[in-house]
Amino acid sequence: MGTGRKGDGKLMPTIELQGQTIEYSVRKSKRAKRISLRFDLERGFQIVYPLGPKQASPEEVFMQKRAWVLKALQKQRDYQNHKPFTRSYKQGAIFPYLGENLTLSLIEWENQEQVSAQNMENRLEVKLPLAFMDDTRLIRSVIENFYRQRAKYYLPPRAQELAVIHGFVFNNIRIKNQKTLWGSCSGKRNLNFNMRLMMTPPGAIDSVIIHELCHLRELNHSKSYWELLEKHSPDYRKWDHWFKENERYLVF
Repeated sequence: MGTGRKGDGKLMPTIELQGQTIEYSVRKSKRAKRISLRFDLERGFQIVYPLGPKQASPEEVFMQKRAWVLKALQKQRDYQNHKPFTRSYKQGAIFPYLGENLTLSLIEWENQEQVSAQNMENRLEVKLPLAFMDDTRLIRSVIENFYRQRAKYYLPPRAQELAVIHGFVFNNIRIKNQKTLWGSCSGKRNLNFNMRLMMTPPGAIDSVIIHELCHLRELNHSKSYWELLEKHSPDYRKWDHWFKENERYLVF
C-alpha cells in the first residue's frame, strides 16, 4: 500500500493489484452496517466502513472483490479515453505543434491596441494588453489565428511538393477549421485541409495530404483507391491509428 494525490493536493492511499496502482479514499458512516467498496467514474474507488473496529484491511477489501475492481478499472479507462478534452488557455498550458509541445506564455504588451502570437523555441508566446490577460475568448481567438496562418504558410507548399514527388496535379487549396474532416478532395480537383493539422507531426500531415492526392485519381474508397494509397503512402495505417488515438486532443 502507498499514497497517491487528490486533485486538491492531498495524498490518497494506493494499493497494488495485479500490477496496477489503484487510488482510493476511505470514510466512516453511521448508517453503514458492513464494509462496502464503491466506485464512481469521476471519483474512483471509496471504501466505506461502519463505525467501530475495522473488520478488514483495504487490501483485503480489494482482494475480495478483485474481479469487480478490475472491470471497474477498465470501465474508468474507457471513460477517460472518450471523455471530451477541454483545452486550457491559462499560463503554462500545452499546445501541440508539428509534433512538438509548445508551452503557452502570456506576456503583457505595452501596445494597448494589438495582440500577437508566435512560437519561440518551445513556447507559444501570446502578447496581450494587461486588461485582456484573463480574456479566454480573446486568447483562444489569437491562438486559432496563429494556427490558421501557419497552416496557410505550411500546407499548400507541402501539398505541392508531395504532388510533384508522387505525380499528381491539383487546382486550388483551401484551409478550413472543420470539426471532423482533416482533408477533402472535390471533383473539380480542389483540396481542402484542416488548419488543426498543424497540431500533428509532419508525418501525419503528409499522410493526410497524400490521402487526398490519391482521391484525384480515385474519388472514392474502392479497392483501387486503397491500393493506390498503399503505393504512395505505405505507412498510412500507422498514421490512421495515430489519429484515432490522439484526435481528441487536437482541438481548440
